[in-house]
Amino acid sequence: ICLYRYEGKNKKRHPVFLVHGLASNRYNFDFPGKGKSFAQYLWKEGWDVWMIELRGSGNSRKKESWAWLKQKWNVDHY
Repeated sequence: ICLYRYEGKNKKRHPVFLVHGLASNRYNFDFPGKGKSFAQYLWKEGWDVWMIELRGSGNSRKKESWAWLKQKWNVDHY
């Protein structure tokens, strides 16, 4: 499982934890390109932003991209 962070400067604010849905990855919140990232928007507003890529998504995927299907994981494992 991969975890990403934009460390906020305003220590009085609670951290924001962004979790993508099924069949997705962190780019739902951190889309590359100027002005297209919700995570960077929150960070610029002073929030401490954390994003997770769930098992089998993005950089949390094993090198053998379909091998995770053999693990018999289900939604409960998330």
